[in-house]
Amino acid sequence: IFYSGYLLMVVIYTAYVSDELEDWIGDFVFSEHPACFNLFKGAVYLGLMCWLAFIRSFLDLEHLLPKWDRYFRFITWLGVPSMVVFVFLVFRYNFSYVIDDLMTMFYIALVTISGFVFIYPLHRTRDPKGYFIAAGIGVICLGFVLTLFSRVSETNFSVDYLKISTIAEILIFSLGLAYRQKKQVEAKQQADFALLESQLLQEKNQVEAKRLRELDDFKSRFFTNITHEFRTPLTVILGMGEQLAKVENDAGKRNQLGLIKRNGQNLLRLVNQ
Repeated sequence: IFYSGYLLMVVIYTAYVSDELEDWIGDFVFSEHPACFNLFKGAVYLGLMCWLAFIRSFLDLEHLLPKWDRYFRFITWLGVPSMVVFVFLVFRYNFSYVIDDLMTMFYIALVTISGFVFIYPLHRTRDPKGYFIAAGIGVICLGFVLTLFSRVSETNFSVDYLKISTIAEILIFSLGLAYRQKKQVEAKQQADFALLESQLLQEKNQVEAKRLRELDDFKSRFFTNITHEFRTPLTVILGMGEQLAKVENDAGKRNQLGLIKRNGQNLLRLVNQ
């Protein structure tokens, strides 16, 4: 949205300085006061504000370079009072471009210098998206500088430098947008793959947990059943041994019955454990 706004303002300003805007809408807008077309220079402020907002949004500058994000936000909103001053000067000095251009040139110079200085810290971040922005800023700053020199040194100045640099910047930023879109698609694919992998792993863990629960249940049933099967004959053996020991008078046989009882009780204790 910010980039589209910037491009729209570039089109309006370029059409204004080439007098094409007046040819297009002159019969409907300011037909009785053609000097008011000078107000369309306000597109410069709106365009630069959208340009700064686009850079902040595209780079996620709030997280990448927080201090620069705050500074760019400041000069973005500075465009509002600057534009108000510009409109005041337009009417106060009867549409004299010599006077009202002072505020416009100031804002352009402020944004241009800020953008040029911003290239170095942006380069240091090593953010791949930053290379597109740095290249675009470099190109447009060069166009602004050449246009400013043309404006200062020539009466009938030309914006051809600005047109050429803007076209180059549009191409660079468009490539940057395509690159970011490509990275976003790749990130989404990786996220989807990671989610699918996580789901498969979770399902595998659930299957494994179910298998372990079934195995645990099987072992519990197995030990319950086998201990029951052991206890029943042991109880019979111990009971019969005790009965025989009560009626047996032979000392040797009583010792043997006692051995049977002790070993039976040991085996029963092991089964219980």
